[in-house]
Amino acid sequence: MLDDNDSVTLRNPLLVVGIAGMGTKLAAIAGKRLGCDCLLISNDKRDLSTSSLKSIFIDSQPWLNPSSQKIRSLGIHSKAKIRSCLNEHSTILLVANLAGKCGTAIAPLVSKISKENPSTRVISFAIMPFGFEKDKLFQAGVSLKRLRESSDATVVLDNDAFLNANPGLSLKECYEIVNNALFEVISSISSASIPEAVSLLCTSKSDNKSAESHVKDCLTMLYEDSKPSDIRMATLFLMAGTNLSVGTVNSIANTLQGIFKQQEVIDVSITMPNSQALKAHLLAAVHEKTRFDNYDPLSEVIPKENMLDWEEMDSSPDFEILIPNLE
Repeated sequence: MLDDNDSVTLRNPLLVVGIAGMGTKLAAIAGKRLGCDCLLISNDKRDLSTSSLKSIFIDSQPWLNPSSQKIRSLGIHSKAKIRSCLNEHSTILLVANLAGKCGTAIAPLVSKISKENPSTRVISFAIMPFGFEKDKLFQAGVSLKRLRESSDATVVLDNDAFLNANPGLSLKECYEIVNNALFEVISSISSASIPEAVSLLCTSKSDNKSAESHVKDCLTMLYEDSKPSDIRMATLFLMAGTNLSVGTVNSIANTLQGIFKQQEVIDVSITMPNSQALKAHLLAAVHEKTRFDNYDPLSEVIPKENMLDWEEMDSSPDFEILIPNLE
């Protein structure tokens, strides 16, 4: 059960760090919205060339398709540069897409460097891959576990859970909706606090449904990732909520309190940022296991103290082997 000391609040100066692809795009927009500094990190120059923001390029040449381990080993060479950009900031908002190799490689590295200063608060936002992306699940699970250990709070948005709740949507529509949800929540937390736990971010698609239907969609997505009994605290973001009647908002609040009553949730709060259309985002703190723990089944078998590469993250060093000419 959470109490007032189990939450993380934002403190200035604030830095938003975006890692690769969608992480850099969301961070650039969120940094502008929050009026704070922004740092972009990627091994793809296309993620950095369209912005005038401060950036760090992880040069992965001459590898055409480097693995996550290789990118991580190359990123370690940029630790000093990353550390210098993180200094002087009290709160780090880290945005990473863990469905990509650069995201799984660099996100844990950045969060670990951030926590070298114990007073720095690190809030990580991670986007997980679709369930059919089987080759990405293991790396995403390992990266998320490391990200959680070096972050004060972690917010996870699961593409697969959203797709399961909305099977009729195209992949492009899924990406647009979940990415917008993540951006809107990041932009709305400047005056709120985040639980010191793994929080699942659930969302609904924007349409003409009632507010109650949007909340129902969020709950459907939530139960894809966690057992109802594991929810410890919930915050509902009703976008364009100021246009709703007081009776509707009160009814939704009472319904959520009733749903989570047996789980001893101490708080179900509702925030109502302005938005163009009615949408709902539910942020639910979980203190037990989620479906993402199954992405890394080895962690259930091998104790952490027996993992040789846990403290120093695995990389991909180059070894030159001289093969003599036998002719």
